Amino acid sequence: MRSFLDFIASSPSSFHAAHQVARRLDQAGFAEQDEAEPWDASPGGHYVVRGGAIMAWWVPENASPESGFRIKCQSRVWLPHCGFSHGFTRF
Repeated sequence: MRSFLDFIASSPSSFHAAHQVARRLDQAGFAEQDEAEPWDASPGGHYVVRGGAIMAWWVPENASPESGFRIKCQSRVWLPHCGFSHGFTRF
């Protein structure tokens, strides 16, 4: 629970949250993908950050160019009218 609270406290915006997630992925052994470079399809975890968004994926050891893949999308939206204001300034 402490880790989650630290994450919330250090993420007052989607930009902060994306960079906090990237830091945690780095610690877990994921590799950052540069969008300007050819994408790395080597086995293991990869991620890319663009502004306040992050996308991460895992390539299995037995993956091949013929392997299929699944995409799972997840999103979180800040809704000011919900009353959650930790670390936020309302204008």
